[in-house]
Amino acid sequence: MQAGSQSPVIAMSPRALLATVCALAGAALAGQPYQITEQQYYEMPPLFHLDEYERCLATRGVYCLGSFELVPHRPHRLYRIMQEYSSNWVDNFNHTRVHRGLCVSRRCGHYAPRQLARLPAHDQHQVYADWFETCVNETTISAYELPSRLYKLDYCHTAEDLHGSEDLSANERAFAWFAAAMITLSALSTILDVTLTEHTKKGARWMVAWSVRGCWRALTAPPPAAVDTDLRCFDGARVVCMMCIIIEHVCWITLHAYLADTRRFEQTRRALDAILLANSTLVVQIFFLMSSFLLAHKLLQQRRQGNSLPALSTFFDIMVNRVVRISPSYFVVVWFATSWWARGGAGPMWAPLVGSEAAVCQAKWWTHLLYLNNVLYADQKCLIQTWYLAADMQLYAGALLLTLFLWRWRRCAIVVLSTLLLASIGALFALAYANRLMPNYVMHRPE
Repeated sequence: MQAGSQSPVIAMSPRALLATVCALAGAALAGQPYQITEQQYYEMPPLFHLDEYERCLATRGVYCLGSFELVPHRPHRLYRIMQEYSSNWVDNFNHTRVHRGLCVSRRCGHYAPRQLARLPAHDQHQVYADWFETCVNETTISAYELPSRLYKLDYCHTAEDLHGSEDLSANERAFAWFAAAMITLSALSTILDVTLTEHTKKGARWMVAWSVRGCWRALTAPPPAAVDTDLRCFDGARVVCMMCIIIEHVCWITLHAYLADTRRFEQTRRALDAILLANSTLVVQIFFLMSSFLLAHKLLQQRRQGNSLPALSTFFDIMVNRVVRISPSYFVVVWFATSWWARGGAGPMWAPLVGSEAAVCQAKWWTHLLYLNNVLYADQKCLIQTWYLAADMQLYAGALLLTLFLWRWRRCAIVVLSTLLLASIGALFALAYANRLMPNYVMHRPE
């Protein structure tokens, strides 16, 4: 720069500098979420409402649950505010869609259809849906001058619907017999464990294998520590990670229920502790890493000790051992979900949350037996938390194959691992680009 020349900033006039600053500030504020006052928020229709479920059915009423879209026929100030506020779908609910559970026979008895009992079941269902829609539409028009239409009907229940099918299915009876047999076997084994002497039990360990006292003693016993490697820190990591996962699932399930205070929920979405808890499911990756590390560590230790590890037999032996170790308790849980789970409770939210998931389990239970439930019919959720078992089994098999392969061709290990790392990064980039995924640090959105 020549002497005497001025920089572009110094040469700018005060008016131009002020305009530049205002433009930059406006661009920064343009990315901020749309904010509304407390008064504007509570002028909007409540997102969720539930009438008394038990009282409605006990008085031989009709209870309906569903979602409704607000559809103004002309420009509406409140509806425009709701649209702009709902555009921040990362933090806020869709306030143009309300969710209602109403005892329509009590709230809108004057719209009750006549001679309903004479109609076929399918026609009754449609009549109930029309009755429900008319009832909600009347309330939204009278209170907010906003018409509404039925978006999704979860159910319409009467007392006869809930008590009309009490017969147990063959699957339910089979699980009941299985549970009774397990309880009986455990009781007998516990009695033998308490009454027999240690000398007698040494020759018949199988008789006390189901003992409650023996199982508890084995569960609480300190794990054996290896002489050359101390990996007890993994136990602490498992406890901390599992605590985070449980908390995250508790937070996640609230998104499926009807909330009383949606304002507080939306305001706390950006709080640091809320973000950490909502994303704590990411610690599942630590379990994947630990599983693969322990597998490779065990194989390498055996190889250093001079043990022969034929690739094919080693793969099948380890995989069979893992399946046998995990499957019994896992399959019992899946069996319970396909049989008795739907009968485990009642309430306005039981059918859409538990009943619908139990129906999915009855249809895709076999995918869990193959550990492919996260791949086959992945959009249909049955025991959603079990995705980890399927993913871990698949990654475990892949890690085992990779370890056995790299042990034979150790010189190309760095090249293979680097190639796999770059391929995984490229695949994630391609998926994000193809699906137009938005960069986001909150995993679960309210809707």
